[in-house]
Amino acid sequence: MYHFMATCAPEPLELSEKVQIPGHVRQYLKDFQLETLRFLHRHLANRDFCILNDESGLGKCVSTAVYLGVIAKNKTCIIVVQNDDELVASWQFHFDVLTNLTVGVLGSNTSILESPPNIIIAKWATLRSTIDGNKYNYDYIIIDNRGLMMSNNFCMSMLLSNYENKVNLIISSNDVTSDLKLLHNSLRLGGRLEHQYEQFKVFESKYKLPDSKDVLNKIADLEQYFLKREMISDFC
Repeated sequence: MYHFMATCAPEPLELSEKVQIPGHVRQYLKDFQLETLRFLHRHLANRDFCILNDESGLGKCVSTAVYLGVIAKNKTCIIVVQNDDELVASWQFHFDVLTNLTVGVLGSNTSILESPPNIIIAKWATLRSTIDGNKYNYDYIIIDNRGLMMSNNFCMSMLLSNYENKVNLIISSNDVTSDLKLLHNSLRLGGRLEHQYEQFKVFESKYKLPDSKDVLNKIADLEQYFLKREMISDFC
């Protein structure tokens, strides 16, 4: 059994005049999760695309659920996940414990299509095989790439077909900036890809990094390497 442990007094976290994280929820969050909430608010409040990216599994699901809990009470959101029942259950658990939002899983209950819940959780394979998940104009579209599903060509084709220029948030447990193809597709989904870089080959020629071995062996220019690395990181 998982137990949430309070780490501070139950005082609300004010993100803006209209958006506050309730104290009874905030008390269970760690400092890095509070920073994540501020990051999400800076971007999602303005409908800016963003990537929540780390390699450590530092509570991204918790922070995202908590933030949606205060902004999505009268909205409909979809979270696309890997074909993994444990990931689906994890999202359901966090929404049930930390929010008052209604949650449905695409494919498990057709009644959600008659009266959509605040949150629809959809495995990408289910979404690919049905049109039901694309009947709504979602307020927020979230891609959970923790299962590396965006590396699957069938999955990525479906995502681009349905959600290009529409995605609000990508959650990833691997470094998106270390894979130019993944970064290119992520920017396409979020509508952040500049027109001149629509073709991947053009994007690659601009941002491709030298092999790390060449950098270590001083074959490549170290300063240019880090300048280009910084340019790539700015996308996120």
